[in-house]
Amino acid sequence: MGVVADFELIEQLRETPEKIVSVSSQLSVARDATGKISLLQKVITEFKADELKLPLRGSAGQATFAGRKFRWQFKAQNEFRMPPKQLAGEPPALQEFFDADKIGGEIILRHWRAGDRFQPMGLPSPVKLQDLFVNAKIPAARRRGLILATTAGGEIFWVESLRIGERFKLLPQTSRKLAWHWSKLAA
Repeated sequence: MGVVADFELIEQLRETPEKIVSVSSQLSVARDATGKISLLQKVITEFKADELKLPLRGSAGQATFAGRKFRWQFKAQNEFRMPPKQLAGEPPALQEFFDADKIGGEIILRHWRAGDRFQPMGLPSPVKLQDLFVNAKIPAARRRGLILATTAGGEIFWVESLRIGERFKLLPQTSRKLAWHWSKLAA
């Protein structure tokens, strides 16, 4: 099979059938219960470079990007109220609310890139998105398909499937909020 066999590799395969054992950065092997050895090549998924700049003009708008539809609307915040919490077992609410003045007049929709850092609500400082994805148990193949939104200056304020950015959450002193809705387009 072209794999250099050493004692440790053979022992790992012998002791645990169905366990995938990495033999290089691109190749793994596994043994099934009958003793058959299989080679497994890793699928290399590249980062997606596409992005969409959205000027936030007027009181509302919509756009499509990467198989999703986005709608937004600016609203005055006359009285501060926390957005309703999602109940266990409910499908996720596909909307968020942000401090519109902190977002600015343009946003950029794009995909995750190596080195991206994000400060989700509740964390004291930004962390690598890679680490957040691992902690949230988001599979590697799915991570690159998730969409994120940044300010014109490049600060991430929203990541699909994660909490909103700490700096962009609604506060009692927020005067305008941005209502952000998204949905998957029918295939």
